[in-house]
Amino acid sequence: MSARVAILGASNIALAMPQLCAALSQSGVQRVDLVCGHGRSYGLRSSIPLRSLPAILQAPLWGELPAQPMLAAALLTDVGNDLVYGVPNSTILAWVEEAATRLEVCGARIVLGGVPLASLRQLTRRRFELVRRVLFPFHPLRFEQAQAQIEDLQHALLALAQRRSWQVLEPRAQWYGLDPIHVRRRCRPEFAAMVAQQLLPMREAGTQPVEVTPVDLVRLRLLRPREERLAGCTRHGSGQIRLSGGLEVVCH
Repeated sequence: MSARVAILGASNIALAMPQLCAALSQSGVQRVDLVCGHGRSYGLRSSIPLRSLPAILQAPLWGELPAQPMLAAALLTDVGNDLVYGVPNSTILAWVEEAATRLEVCGARIVLGGVPLASLRQLTRRRFELVRRVLFPFHPLRFEQAQAQIEDLQHALLALAQRRSWQVLEPRAQWYGLDPIHVRRRCRPEFAAMVAQQLLPMREAGTQPVEVTPVDLVRLRLLRPREERLAGCTRHGSGQIRLSGGLEVVCH
């Protein structure tokens, strides 16, 4: 029996896309709708050098959901990105809850990705400044402020998930290295397998592993969202491919 899932996030989803597609295909998923991208925010238009993306809540996904088959499940993750943009926790929670509610209306069972708190707690001030300047050079955030807000955000997310009966995907400390927020390359298959299992816990993975071919890998890396702004120019892409194993990948 085929299934359709949605995944909302930022750079961790973009970087692990091949591993996620392999794991979801093995679980029998026929279509995955992705809303992701480096630095992507849930409620703000986000910008990194030379590239700008609309907020997750403003993605084309929302206008297309009613015309598509019902969703089996959805993952909302990379929530902590909005801390860097100076967004208060109350606003972040409201954005996450709004996105989840829209997905639930379409039948989705919600899985919420937690903040990588164990990794972030190990940050020294010097390492924090290095990471901030490399990943978010135009968004100043004080070390003490970040520490307190991250702790509060994780507690609030867990409380929200409990109140709404959502599953929680807890990041594992060993997934992270010097970069405290991005899953290491060698840990991405484990991350992807956990995502697939959390999204579709009643399904057994196929006996044969599903490989993403080199051609599929190139196509995934070239896959662009429906709308992005590059060097000040708006670009519209098809945002949709079908991999050799049959999985339809739609990037919003």
